[in-house]
Amino acid sequence: MSKALWRFLGKRLPSGRLQDTVPIMAVVLTVVILTLLPQPLRAEARQIHGNVIRIGADYTIDRHSSVRGNIIVFGGNISIEGELAGRAVAVGGTVRVEGRVNGELMALGGRAVLLRGASVTGRVSAIGGGVERAENVELIGEVNSVSLAHGLRVPDFRLFPFRARSVPVYALYLLGLYLTVLAVGYLFPEHVRNATRALAAFPWRSLWVGTLSVVLILPVSVLMYVSVAGRPLIMVSWLVFLAAKMLGYVAAVLFVGTSLTGRFGLSGCWALDMASGVLILGLIRSVPYIGGISGAAVFFFGLGAALISRLGMGGMWFSPPAKCRMAKKAKSDLKTKDA
Repeated sequence: MSKALWRFLGKRLPSGRLQDTVPIMAVVLTVVILTLLPQPLRAEARQIHGNVIRIGADYTIDRHSSVRGNIIVFGGNISIEGELAGRAVAVGGTVRVEGRVNGELMALGGRAVLLRGASVTGRVSAIGGGVERAENVELIGEVNSVSLAHGLRVPDFRLFPFRARSVPVYALYLLGLYLTVLAVGYLFPEHVRNATRALAAFPWRSLWVGTLSVVLILPVSVLMYVSVAGRPLIMVSWLVFLAAKMLGYVAAVLFVGTSLTGRFGLSGCWALDMASGVLILGLIRSVPYIGGISGAAVFFFGLGAALISRLGMGGMWFSPPAKCRMAKKAKSDLKTKDA
């Protein structure tokens, strides 16, 4: 084939491996040319029928496509430029609409953004980020917008640079947080005490259990949604997750506060310990860069401690087997006898 090609071109035959690479180079050049062709020349309208589920990835309906079904995305964003006949649900992401939607839009822990020219026939709900609506948007349906940032009105308080005007409002925010933590502590004292003990006894185990639970909560929810029998358990699992998150934060606050007041011989009063913990964690959160890392650490450590202590109900999950504990105890007894 290469010889006939070179003779047709009126060229002299190259020798060696160069003669064999000519067809390969021609094929590669053809593929590159086809790839570089303008996209509209190869664009075709697509129609997708059925439900779409994505985990940790974005999903986009382009201008030339339409989807008839529900779209559920965990840990990603949904962008609708074409048409959608069904629901669009983003958990931990943003739903952005520029095309036409005949169904419900829902963003849990994110925003619902309606761009110019969008047309939505159905309810639009956003919990955590709120609903943003541009001009010339055709919306036929109810709007439910719950924005935590706008609802709490928490100022952008930073120690560096310091803003004196934000101190009173931020102090009120810390006071409300302290009262919430104090109420949980006095309503569920044994649960908080057990979770705090688990955090003090097994800090690193609490860290990896909390991290693992955050990684697995979305895939487990998807598996339960796929199975018909597991769908009622989705709400239960998320309620347990939120309860563990709250209990873990209270336990972390009590642990930090007790560690601080214990150095000054003031430990023993939960009100003082929790006040110290809320104040210290609040001041650390206001430091740039360090605040975000400390907040994530408190979340993972506290969540893991709450799960290890079985939501503070006594006993320990993920504890070493009884044989291992007996062996460790025997070794410690031998060391004390030798001493």
